[in-house]
Amino acid sequence: MNIETVVKGGRVVTPAMDAVTDIGITDGRVVAMGPDLTAPEIIDASGKVVLPGGIDMHVHLSDSPLPTGQRMKWADDFVAGSRAAAAGGITTIGNMSYAETNEPLLDALRRHDAEASDDSVVDYLLHVVVADPTPEAIAEIGKMHLEGFNTIKLFLSRPYFEKHAEEYLEVLRQAGRSGVLPLIHCEDSAICLHLSGKLHADGCSSAKYYGDSRPDFAEETAVVRALGLARAADCPIYIVHVSSKEGIEAIQRSRLRGWPVYAETRPLYLYQTDDVYSDEDGAKWVGRPPVRHDKDVTSMWSGLESGMIDTYCSDHAPWKLSEKLDPSLNVGNSFLAGHADLDTLLPQFWDHAIRRRGWSIQRFVEVTSTNAARIFGLFPQKGTIAVGSDADLVIWDPELVRSIDSSTWQSNSDFSLYEGETFTGWPILTMVRGTVVYRDGKIVTESGHGRRAIAGTPARTGAY
Repeated sequence: MNIETVVKGGRVVTPAMDAVTDIGITDGRVVAMGPDLTAPEIIDASGKVVLPGGIDMHVHLSDSPLPTGQRMKWADDFVAGSRAAAAGGITTIGNMSYAETNEPLLDALRRHDAEASDDSVVDYLLHVVVADPTPEAIAEIGKMHLEGFNTIKLFLSRPYFEKHAEEYLEVLRQAGRSGVLPLIHCEDSAICLHLSGKLHADGCSSAKYYGDSRPDFAEETAVVRALGLARAADCPIYIVHVSSKEGIEAIQRSRLRGWPVYAETRPLYLYQTDDVYSDEDGAKWVGRPPVRHDKDVTSMWSGLESGMIDTYCSDHAPWKLSEKLDPSLNVGNSFLAGHADLDTLLPQFWDHAIRRRGWSIQRFVEVTSTNAARIFGLFPQKGTIAVGSDADLVIWDPELVRSIDSSTWQSNSDFSLYEGETFTGWPILTMVRGTVVYRDGKIVTESGHGRRAIAGTPARTGAY
């Protein structure tokens, strides 16, 4: 057998195995696994852990138009964001892609695909945002699937959803018929707008009151509504960045009834509580939904441990610190939501889940890679290490200690919420389809290595 590269002597961990073995790679795929493999190129992984590349299905790397005529422009594009992913041990990302005003959804997807293929060093999926559920947009959903675009994004948190609820139900129905998986942001727009306006009118506009403007019952209300719409439409759904105990309980009730609903959470809801908003720079912690309470942090960890939450993703939406702390922003006119997390998503989780909570490495792999691959129709091409799968590998040093220093990371954002915190366990090499893209703190591949991962039909049952 002709083997081009061997990753030798590492402890290879997937949900299905945990063993010291060699991995043989040819043409970007794993072609052999076992002892004593040889090849012209040897990558020594002895004493280290070899994991399937992380899969983060929720990032924002392309700007978007706003109803005001302005644009939402993040600090990162596909160049910086994909490099941050590679440095953090992530080999596949899912970008939220926005169409321009009056631009067909498929045209927007093709445009973003061209940008990402030129700029990204890791592989990617594109989730197009359905901002205007016109008959033309609804008709495109079946065509999207034929071109390998199998996901869409919907926001229950925006007023246009209320105005077009019936049309959005048809969006879900068409998605269910076409094998397209909707990702849904669940906060009730009417509740959030009402409370934000009331707080602002009462002079309570600082970041201290941000959590009160988007409470847990706003998420719960939207989750319940999304689940009801999905059942009516006969369509599985994926609920992004779940943050509250009440949201998880609504998802659990639906799963017990046998309905296919998947859930994601992110760092913002695992490592701190809403007292951060009382800090002088509390606005830097603003996300949608907000940071919650102790009960919610406990529920997020319990949900990840039990399987009620399927995936751990970043919702990487990076800003400069000066933008986040703009003194003209308040509860009434909306703080900027979002943070940079791709560089640190997996090391932070490794430290907290494995070292502090005693998780197995196999459970870590499920939550950070395999579950997403199964849900989004990428498994076994991605999300595992097996003969025939893409050689998306991360060599992980479980004893490497580093402190978070945003001045050294790949993201263009100039701050981390966790600046100065020290974590043990970091990637030292990241490989995408057999090509090393990151090694020992440096990106070693040119932009454009990444390509769109062509997914099969997304999962439809709670067992994937």
